[in-house]
Amino acid sequence: MKPRNREVNIFNMSLLDILCGALGTFCFLMLVLFPYYSIGKNAKQAPDIPPGVDPKTLEEAKARIQQLEDTLKKFQDFTQGVQGQLTAAQAENQKLKDQLKSVSKFADQMEMRNPIVTNLNFIQTGNDDTAQIYVEDDRQTTDGTRRTPKVDPAKIQPNFWPGDMAGYSLHGAYFVVRDTTPGKYRILLKVVKHDVAAGPFVAQGSVEQAAQFEVIPRFWVTQAQAVVEVAQVTVTYGGKGYAQQIAITLPKEAQQPPPAAGGQQQK
Repeated sequence: MKPRNREVNIFNMSLLDILCGALGTFCFLMLVLFPYYSIGKNAKQAPDIPPGVDPKTLEEAKARIQQLEDTLKKFQDFTQGVQGQLTAAQAENQKLKDQLKSVSKFADQMEMRNPIVTNLNFIQTGNDDTAQIYVEDDRQTTDGTRRTPKVDPAKIQPNFWPGDMAGYSLHGAYFVVRDTTPGKYRILLKVVKHDVAAGPFVAQGSVEQAAQFEVIPRFWVTQAQAVVEVAQVTVTYGGKGYAQQIAITLPKEAQQPPPAAGGQQQK
């Protein structure tokens, strides 16, 4: 009796037949379901060529579009360059405007540099008398923080603005306004100290500018710490240009000598 073969072999013809049948079934199902396969909503697909469009013509159109995009990019770069040049030109223009404004301001200052000169001779004074000329006006800085101080009859006031000059002595005084901006300039005599018992304080003088000279007639002051307006200069600057006008404003009562002791007037 022949012995039975006990060896187990799983890879036989029957297994191969089953595998081939399963593979064939899978392939059949794939062929049936393939038309229904979707690649997803977010997947990019090549656009369909419109009917009646020659593929060669479509490629030429794509090339033309690319050329136009390149040309547009060049124009955008050119526009940015022109914009940069325009910005630089505007900055230079503003700089020139500022320079012109500065030059115009300097020209106005030079035009207004027409001094007013006032001088007074003290004809009759005491040994301890103190008097000065003071100019009261409306000048002030651009920001309005500094302006000409008001007259103070109780003390000597130095010239306030740069360029102005003033001086006084026992026998006379002077005041020079260098830069005469538009406004009114009141020229005042301040008798700070005076011995009334010794008689009146007597003075006379003149006011002048580039185109006008006016005499301040003799006048008498009978009080100490007195302020007498002797003249006024009006400066205008507008449509008719720059102009100064001097007017003698000495009070009439000051131009008459006071009566002397015994009822006679002093000469």
